[in-house]
Amino acid sequence: MGTDGIGFPHQFMYLCRDNEHLYLDAIQDVITGPQRLPLGLKLGFHRPARLLMKDPLAFFSADWLGQTFGTRVVIIIRHPAAVASSRYQLGWRFDFAHFLDQPLLMRDYLAPFRAEMESLSGRDRDVIDESILLWKMIHQVVMRYREDHRDWIFLRHEDLCRDPLGQFQGVFGRLGLGCDRAIQTQIHNSTSQDNIIEPSQATQHSLARDSRGLAQVWKSRLSSQQIEHIRLGVAPIADQFYGSEDW
Repeated sequence: MGTDGIGFPHQFMYLCRDNEHLYLDAIQDVITGPQRLPLGLKLGFHRPARLLMKDPLAFFSADWLGQTFGTRVVIIIRHPAAVASSRYQLGWRFDFAHFLDQPLLMRDYLAPFRAEMESLSGRDRDVIDESILLWKMIHQVVMRYREDHRDWIFLRHEDLCRDPLGQFQGVFGRLGLGCDRAIQTQIHNSTSQDNIIEPSQATQHSLARDSRGLAQVWKSRLSSQQIEHIRLGVAPIADQFYGSEDW
């Protein structure tokens, strides 16, 4: 579940003590309100339920969510070239006004990037350049999160892809959750090498992928020039997460 239906004015909405009064009730309803589960799931669900909020756009509000609701935060880090290649393939664009028009977000996290955002917004740009700047800003904040929240879980997407069962068993253990045979089977079926790597347009939101192949697919999507451009653009922040062997 996510927070899509709340009606935030910006993507990557930043919530903190200074503006929580505007959205607290709505988020409280999402997080603690009655869950509208399908009847069959309700009848067959015998274990205590743990609510899962999967919402990349809530990234900058993770600290507030943890303080306000006691959420356990899991942050997945993804290779900058993999992020850029996905956005490139899908043609996803980003308007940096979503950041620049949030004074609190700029104050607390993104002020050092103001000039870059304004420069990029004021000229012709491509999705690769947008992805480089987005990745840098987000992962600069990830670095702060790692320093401030030693109890949070930080994982690299590539490590999950290479060893799905082992990695998820570790996450489940740290969260105090059981990982029984049914869950292990679901993980296997969703990540097996029998699955596709590249989905068709009709199946791009399919959750069943060959995870090991998926981790490296950016190398065939992007040219060597594009990869080098990304590598230079995200340094030195990317060096905190990826070594030369990861390129």
